[in-house]
Amino acid sequence: MSEPTQYRHFAHRSRPPGRFRNAASGTNSRMGNWNFADIWEAVANELPDELCLIHGDDHRIWADVDRRADGVAQHLLDAGLERQQAVAQYLYNGNEYMESMYAALGGALKSRRTTGEALPAI
Repeated sequence: MSEPTQYRHFAHRSRPPGRFRNAASGTNSRMGNWNFADIWEAVANELPDELCLIHGDDHRIWADVDRRADGVAQHLLDAGLERQQAVAQYLYNGNEYMESMYAALGGALKSRRTTGEALPAI
């Protein structure tokens, strides 16, 4: 276990640490070897400066969404979450919700929706 935390889930990959591409890819050949995080990552690489998320006046480009999701995924993995553990998103609908979902999927975690409608008014 002397392996650094950031390599724990990616040791079998040739990708640099801190990236979560392909972490959720499994061996189920029925659907192939892909996941939504792989697709979003490919789009972010091809169209980094294009709009990705729009919620009201908040506009985010693919590069920013990818960078923020990477950070969230890495934080969750560093905190000790492991493949297929559940992550609850206790958020109002918005760009942050989509970024956290992207991060969870990319980190091979299960995303569990808890809508902000259940949150008390502030």
